[in-house]
Amino acid sequence: MSWLPEYCKPASVIWISDMNLSPVPASSLRFNPDKGKPLHVFTDALLGCLAIAEQNRRVFLCSHDPEAVHQYRIALRQARSLIKVHSDWLTKPVRHQLTLCIKQLARPTDNPRDFQVLGEQIARMPVTERFCPTLASALNEVSREVNRLRYSQCVRLRRYWHSRDYQHQFAAAQTQIKEVHFSIKRKTYRSTLHQIAVRQLNKLKKRIKHLPELDLIHQHRVRIRVKVLRYVVSLYRPWLRRIKLKPLRKSQKSLGKLHDLETHSQLLQSYLTRKHKTTANYSLCALGVGALIQQWAGHYERTLTSLSAQKLTYR
Repeated sequence: MSWLPEYCKPASVIWISDMNLSPVPASSLRFNPDKGKPLHVFTDALLGCLAIAEQNRRVFLCSHDPEAVHQYRIALRQARSLIKVHSDWLTKPVRHQLTLCIKQLARPTDNPRDFQVLGEQIARMPVTERFCPTLASALNEVSREVNRLRYSQCVRLRRYWHSRDYQHQFAAAQTQIKEVHFSIKRKTYRSTLHQIAVRQLNKLKKRIKHLPELDLIHQHRVRIRVKVLRYVVSLYRPWLRRIKLKPLRKSQKSLGKLHDLETHSQLLQSYLTRKHKTTANYSLCALGVGALIQQWAGHYERTLTSLSAQKLTYR
């Protein structure tokens, strides 16, 4: 099974070539289907479930042990559970194809080539297909913005975006967001917090062209962070419906009056903590995302405050 990673193979699995005819328990993989797991762990666990099922199928064909059939079905059931739990990481055609292929392996006497073909399909699956389409579009949008830069500092900015630290920070935020499952209704409601982020981003776009070239790198970092902030805020629209937030007034045009964004992030954090206080996992997730939003809002406010201290003239 060349399609199975070496570190994913269970420790208790000894292949048929070693003359071991005992059934392999499906619990030997030691994987708990949780939404907080990274993407590569989910893929490797799915391949591991197929490997255990293939091993039990070979044991049944050699010894006709009924326990092998039982463990075989448990392993396939775990594989279907993984696909169901992590359905938001898979596009609909890929999810349907994987589920259909696993359902076809209902009997242990089926074609042995099915396991190899299915494993190779999962191993060759591109990242864009495995990722949530919303996250993929957000990453593409940021990449397009970076590519639009025409200044000498563009190389430094690209190195910053492709650095492992920043990608890990974005992946950690995405993992925290995915832990709280809810339906996204983009066209039914426009939250106040989303409007605030859009207004502040539009102000920044108007003022950024008046800044000296030395501040371009710092400003585009802020713009990328605001884009991520807008993406995070858009996911919480159904919950923000129940919070009465006061929108920004048109008269608040000065750079110093950006406290509303941080105040709304604190309200969001307290609301999510109170809503999910009975579930520890959701409460920790709410605290993490709320603190993340507050951190980005604070960085955004400090940046614009430092720009206002330069006493530049804006249109």
